[in-house]
Amino acid sequence: MESFDEAVTKLRRLLREHGRPSEIAWLDSSSPIRVLGCTFVRTAAVNYETHVRSKYEVACSDGHAVALDVLGHSVGKSFVQVAVEEDERTAELRMMSTDHVKLSVPHDVPRRWREVHSGAAWAALKLLSDGTGAQD
Repeated sequence: MESFDEAVTKLRRLLREHGRPSEIAWLDSSSPIRVLGCTFVRTAAVNYETHVRSKYEVACSDGHAVALDVLGHSVGKSFVQVAVEEDERTAELRMMSTDHVKLSVPHDVPRRWREVHSGAAWAALKLLSDGTGAQD
């Protein structure tokens, strides 16, 4: 399996090839949310990349399938989550492998997401969330 740095380099190249921003913002599981048809995202803390790297490296060393999933983008960032699949059958259904990291970029360009920086604003948006996730 590719190292974390190699996988991120390949993902950035793929993003550029698809005309998407190559700056990556890592998302945790609480983001994104939808409110009144708009998608909002709160990126993880600046040092969250350390957590993402560790999650990636542990999954690889444990022999699990790993994917870097681009979920959406704003004007200057692509929003990415690390997916780890321990179940072999589910990994197969998601076309994930333990030999190579899966890089996933949506084919259609979805509407741009809005990034939220304020904790209070994020809490209010979560209360208003329609609970449908962020798929456009």
